[in-house]
Amino acid sequence: MAAVRGHRRVAVGLLALATILVAGCDTAGPASLHVGDCLDRPDVVGDFGELQPKPCDEPHGAEVFFVGDLPAATAYPEPDAVSAFITDACIPAYQAYTGVDLMTQDDMDIGWLPPSEDDWAAGSRRVVCYATPYEEGRQTTGSIRRQ
Repeated sequence: MAAVRGHRRVAVGLLALATILVAGCDTAGPASLHVGDCLDRPDVVGDFGELQPKPCDEPHGAEVFFVGDLPAATAYPEPDAVSAFITDACIPAYQAYTGVDLMTQDDMDIGWLPPSEDDWAAGSRRVVCYATPYEEGRQTTGSIRRQ
């Protein structure tokens, strides 16, 4: 079951990435996020500039567990390159942050916010990965960070 869920995560993530690329996004919000920030779950389509950290002891739908840069390249990366980066960087970072293997989780999933094409052209390679309850709309209270 874990392998099937993993493929589903990648497919959902690629769909989200494609939607973001088509819709465009203002990365002012994601640019201000840091590991450990809790926030409302980002919409797949929308103005990501509105993302605001909130205390983790308040109900929230997402928690940032990794911030990193895509490898430098001259052209904006294809969805497969972003997906490979997520697999190589974000999935292991989830386990390091939580102490739990993501693939064994039935109630948590991950999402990510890549740089927009405009941000890429301006030199940003920043990707924000966040954990979110698997059930859309569900919120949690407290941090998932390993103590």
